[in-house]
Amino acid sequence: MVNAVIQTGAQTAGRAARHERQRQVTRARLLAAAVEVLVEQGYLRTSVEDILVRAGVSRATFYAHFDDKLAVMRALAADASPAWRPLFDELADSGAWPCEAFDDWASRLMDVYRRRGGLSVLVNSVAATEDAVFEVLAEQRKALILALADKLPAFSRALESSEGFLRAELMLQNLDHACYHVACRDKAIGAEEGARVVAEIVTGFLHAEPRPAER
Repeated sequence: MVNAVIQTGAQTAGRAARHERQRQVTRARLLAAAVEVLVEQGYLRTSVEDILVRAGVSRATFYAHFDDKLAVMRALAADASPAWRPLFDELADSGAWPCEAFDDWASRLMDVYRRRGGLSVLVNSVAATEDAVFEVLAEQRKALILALADKLPAFSRALESSEGFLRAELMLQNLDHACYHVACRDKAIGAEEGARVVAEIVTGFLHAEPRPAER
């Protein structure tokens, strides 16, 4: 009897695990199809029907994963962070880096944007008009500031006041826009020149002298 209960429990757990794996596969399939269609047609001209047809799934399957097209965009924005997070983990140890190391770091960060290609353009353009997508990016910046504050004084100081936190947020937002612009938009800017500009945005923030407290 005990063995039968154990076996039944194992079978149930196995079915649940297979169901979850299949769910993740379907979700990834939907997101991949969404990227294709959204990049081709643009956010405003793309419908839920376009996405599910490209993915080859039913409407019920789509709505089992996402409430609407905006929810798809939020997921695409949220899924972007694992691509660039390791580089910011490196940046956390940048206290003794020479200038050329920051240029190399900036170059590799822009490569992330280049590999994502049209998706970078899509996310940034939709974030400009959809608060829900902008908030996803804002939460990523907030989490990044909190993580970097453990090792980098400039980010640690950012936690001391709302003004300091805003400066850090704006720096990261400018960094995102610069990488997006250089890697995906302005083909007239060379890779080395673009890397120097992006590196200057970061080092300017990291090495800025703290503002004296007002009396």
